[in-house]
Amino acid sequence: MKIGNIFQKEITRDIQGVIKIGQTELENIHQELEEYVVTKELQGHFKRFFEAYTRSLTTPTDKMGVWISGFFGSGKSHFLKILAYLLDSNIQINGKSSVDFFESKIIDKNIFEKMKQAHVSPSDVILFNIDSKSETDNKQNKQAIVNVFNKVFNEMLGYSASIPWLAELEDTLDKNGEYLTFKAAFKAETSMDWEEGRDELYYNLDETIRALINATNMTEESARSWIENGEKNYSISVESFAKRLKTFVESKEDKRYKLIFAVDEIGQFIAGNVQLMLNLQTLVEDLGKLTNGRVWVLVTSQQDIDSMKADISANDFSKIQGRFNVLLSLSSANADEVIKKRLLEKNEAAEKVLELTYEEYVATLKNKIDFENTTEMPNYKSTKDFVQVYPFIPYQFLLLQKVFTAIREHGSAGKHLADGERSLLECIQKATVAAKNEEIKQLISFDSFYMSVEQVLEHSVRGPIGRASENERLTPFDVRVLKVLFLIRYVDEIPATLKNLSVLFISKMDEDMLLLSKQIEQSLARLEREFLIQRSNDVYVFLTNEEQDINREINRMEVQNSELVTEVGKVIFDTIIDLRKFVHRPFENSKNIQYEIAFSSWIDERVLGGASEKIGIKILTAYSAYQEPEEFAGLSISEDKVIVVLPEDFNYGNELEILKINAFIKNHATKPKTIIIDEILRRKAADRSNLSRKVIKQLEEALEKATIFVNGSILQTKGSGKARVLQGLAKLVENKYAKLNYINKHHKTEDLENLLKDKQMNFLTGNNEDANILATNDIQKTLQNNAIRSKQITIKELFNKLSLPPFGWREEDIIASLIRLSREEQINFISNGSKLVFQDLELKQLTNRASQERMLVTIREVIPIKFIQSAKLIMEDLFQITALGDKEDEMISNIKAKFNAENDLLKNLLTNYKSENYPQESDVKEGIRIFGDFLEINDAATFFKEIANREQQLLDYGEAINDVKLFFSGSQKTIFDDAIKQYKNYNRDKNFLNDENLELLMKQINEILKMSMPYTRIKELPELTAQYKDLLLMKLEAVATPILEQIELTTKEVIQEMSNLKESEALRTGFLFKMENLKTNVSKTNQLGSLISFEHECDAIKLNNMKLIQQLQEKQQAQEEKQLYQIEANQGDTVIKEKLTPLKKRETIMTKKDLCSKKTIVLVSEQDIDNYLAEIKLELLNKLQEAEILKLV
Repeated sequence: MKIGNIFQKEITRDIQGVIKIGQTELENIHQELEEYVVTKELQGHFKRFFEAYTRSLTTPTDKMGVWISGFFGSGKSHFLKILAYLLDSNIQINGKSSVDFFESKIIDKNIFEKMKQAHVSPSDVILFNIDSKSETDNKQNKQAIVNVFNKVFNEMLGYSASIPWLAELEDTLDKNGEYLTFKAAFKAETSMDWEEGRDELYYNLDETIRALINATNMTEESARSWIENGEKNYSISVESFAKRLKTFVESKEDKRYKLIFAVDEIGQFIAGNVQLMLNLQTLVEDLGKLTNGRVWVLVTSQQDIDSMKADISANDFSKIQGRFNVLLSLSSANADEVIKKRLLEKNEAAEKVLELTYEEYVATLKNKIDFENTTEMPNYKSTKDFVQVYPFIPYQFLLLQKVFTAIREHGSAGKHLADGERSLLECIQKATVAAKNEEIKQLISFDSFYMSVEQVLEHSVRGPIGRASENERLTPFDVRVLKVLFLIRYVDEIPATLKNLSVLFISKMDEDMLLLSKQIEQSLARLEREFLIQRSNDVYVFLTNEEQDINREINRMEVQNSELVTEVGKVIFDTIIDLRKFVHRPFENSKNIQYEIAFSSWIDERVLGGASEKIGIKILTAYSAYQEPEEFAGLSISEDKVIVVLPEDFNYGNELEILKINAFIKNHATKPKTIIIDEILRRKAADRSNLSRKVIKQLEEALEKATIFVNGSILQTKGSGKARVLQGLAKLVENKYAKLNYINKHHKTEDLENLLKDKQMNFLTGNNEDANILATNDIQKTLQNNAIRSKQITIKELFNKLSLPPFGWREEDIIASLIRLSREEQINFISNGSKLVFQDLELKQLTNRASQERMLVTIREVIPIKFIQSAKLIMEDLFQITALGDKEDEMISNIKAKFNAENDLLKNLLTNYKSENYPQESDVKEGIRIFGDFLEINDAATFFKEIANREQQLLDYGEAINDVKLFFSGSQKTIFDDAIKQYKNYNRDKNFLNDENLELLMKQINEILKMSMPYTRIKELPELTAQYKDLLLMKLEAVATPILEQIELTTKEVIQEMSNLKESEALRTGFLFKMENLKTNVSKTNQLGSLISFEHECDAIKLNNMKLIQQLQEKQQAQEEKQLYQIEANQGDTVIKEKLTPLKKRETIMTKKDLCSKKTIVLVSEQDIDNYLAEIKLELLNKLQEAEILKLV
């Protein structure tokens, strides 16, 4: 089966490769709408757009900007045009609306409904390419955007597009209803239509003025002034244009009307021009604000809106971004899908053949289509993918896009390609048509795409390829290779290596890759000999005419070996090693301990820096006079240098090329240059930079493989080249300065000052040890040796000695050791014959040069420290303190501070014993006495000796007091206090309780409370007190219940008594308050004695209130008697006494307890009861004689 017969549609049919804004013939529109492929990505874009657009049909909005972005050839212009067709309510093609073509294309029917809703809403769409509508120099005008918008709007209205002030005149006439009259008058004057003659206005000036006079009844003077001054008086701004559009859309009867500006390639038009970006932003902002969504702006750009951010301020960018709320980005996947559906869709028979073909070759294809050092280059994913893409390979679509973009960006093509007149679709179709007569199993090789761009390429590109075609020393296949090298020259993602070129040239499924690779390799060699290409390492680069000439000239430049070696040395020392001083760190885990050691830099016998330094690095190349290992080893010892021998097979070609390019550029610096030559020189400078990077990498690799000699031996080490050389230097320094590792800490002036001021006794290391103990001991030993020899030494002499090998110590670190030795009373400082006390020592005496030269440093006698050691042991056991300091005074201060704190703590604890009998009061008092004794001792020796003598006493105290501290600091005291409280309550109520269980519980609680050290049993108290409280509660409830009943009964009874009183409210209120309060107390109390007292209180309240009631009754009765018996008639002197109602009888109130004898009554018989009752009766009768009514309460 031929390739030309596998497609669903005729592959040679005429299709619009690039949809150009401006092509509006109905036939084109019909084909565009019918063949438009709505990919999965576009389904989403249509959804986003039409949701936003239809929302504006009912809801005012200022979000009416749409930014459509996509790479070169992605179909963004086509998408914009389709949107324009769908939105334009005026388009009808053979009885179908533009939306009808999409019914089967749109999956989401809701979106299709929104499309129809948008289409039927009245609208006008102005679709244009802004670059083609703009004047030549318009971009220099900051109002360029609004000028173009105004131009196309005038054009839509039928006004002059080229003369804006004339369009304003036309608009004025139109609004006044005079435009048609004017055009008729103009035709009568000139015999031609106004639209035909207006662009030649000044040739028809008088006729135009007469037409104006006839149409408007203006005077000739006014009409002439209007025409002649029109341009001068005309101005336009974003605001005035926006207001004009506002007036226009509001003039439409249907309020759903929309005016849409569909602007192609806005990104290219405004790119890099901040003023144009801001003009666009202001225009869209004002249109949104003034028209509320009735004017929409749709734009396309190869840049997404975020990529413009670098060109303008963040604030301005956020404004532009805010204006374009709908952001639609077309990706490469969209273009691929369009190509597959619109062009490469297969017929049914072809699909079956291709499926079988892929199954046969799937493994082979996966192995062959394999690039190196590239970004992802897609291969066939599946049988379906193969059928859809064949006869192409998936990577070709992505790579072809990159090729087009790269060619356009690097200026290799003319205007047509820059304008997008060559699309992916067109290239794919051309390549397919060229292969239509090939059988299946044939593939399209990448060189087939060259013919799609050949006609638009600059001569500097076509020339070398054309001449190569005529070169008898080259084959046609060589020319094909050259074409591919051109296509991918500027595509960074795919280096032109032999392997990658072989993959690009696969043209059949059973391709012999070894044979193809050999064929390509031979072609590359021939092309390189003809200076048509250039090889850099394994990458081949296409050369233009001028580049070929320059390459030949560069190749002829001469470079001396000495110059080459020196440049290699500079790269190694200035770029790779890149050190002025070697930073030596003796300790791997202490990065802050370091020394900056100067070293010399040599390559062969040439010094590059630091000639006078005592150690150095010498690089030996193939040009060196030394060639034998014994010589290398001897040099490393005799010169105290790290000898680095580069591999013999190291290739100096790239560095040589750099030097030749440098010489060439320098030679042409003052010569006149064409634009092309200037550009090539810039590229050569870029090539030089690339070569420099390669040289650096090569030398880094060479240093990794180099043989390194240190101290007469080969250094066995791995790592980067720089790391290996520095390890060699470290080894050299370690050998020369063997005692550098004695210093474990570096000191600053501030450290020394703090050390002298005794701010922190353990300052140097955070513990009692000297970080630089080895150095300190070495200094001490040096001073001891001097003492043995009776030799005196100044500080300056000591510094000089210790700065040389094998020491190499810093002055600050030496001073730190001297201060420590002085603090530890190991040395003396003598100035002017007098010893300096450490406390009086000042740092300037140790750092001042004059003082250093005068001040002697000597050894002193060591004082025994056994008492100090004893004190440390006791403080650690007693208080877990180990950091007491290094000096006696510091230790005493720290110990006394702790003793004083402990003494204060004990005194504070002792205050608790004033309120309760807590355990171990005697131990607390004993501790206060012990620490009080120590705090009174001022002599250091006595202090330490006393601590040692009373060691056991202190330890015993520590054991005893720990429980006390825990008791008062934790929950034990709270539990203990609660138990004491319950015990005290029990003692107050025990005469009322008379309960064996309560007594037993309280006996157990009291047993714990009385213990001298109850801590192990305190945990029993919560349960015991809880049991006690539960039993007590039961007791309380049993007693409280009848009392509460008595309170209720008493309340009712007394209230009833008050009911007959006239003025009893105050008495009633007071009584109820007392009874309620009493009831509350009964409910709350947890003491039985209190409950019983509340019973008596109830009786007392009752008795008191009954008496008050009686008093009120008597008072009330007296008032009534006065009213009844002393009524005077106003009838002379006679007083008439009427028959009155009897008055109430007198009452006596007594309690029931008053009837009972205070003594104990023993009743053993019925007669005893009768006798007792007779006594009560007699008592009652006696009381009754005293009153007419007797009340028992």
